[in-house]
Amino acid sequence: YMTDDFWIGRYLSNGAVDQSWGSAGQLQVPITAGTDRSIALLVQTDGKIVAVGYVPSDSNGDDVALIRLCP
Repeated sequence: YMTDDFWIGRYLSNGAVDQSWGSAGQLQVPITAGTDRSIALLVQTDGKIVAVGYVPSDSNGDDVALIRLCP
């Protein structure tokens, strides 16, 4: 479903949702009060999750947003 924040889910190697992470395997990350959209993510070798997307800027258009989450 659509939301105005970055939403990230974490899964175990067997494909099951990691219920021990975030809220039932999901984490909502509000970056601005506007419509934030994550578009790609990467899991680093140390388990940290990097997500990139866009957020509304103060001027016309959007800004890039990058977050890194610890496991």
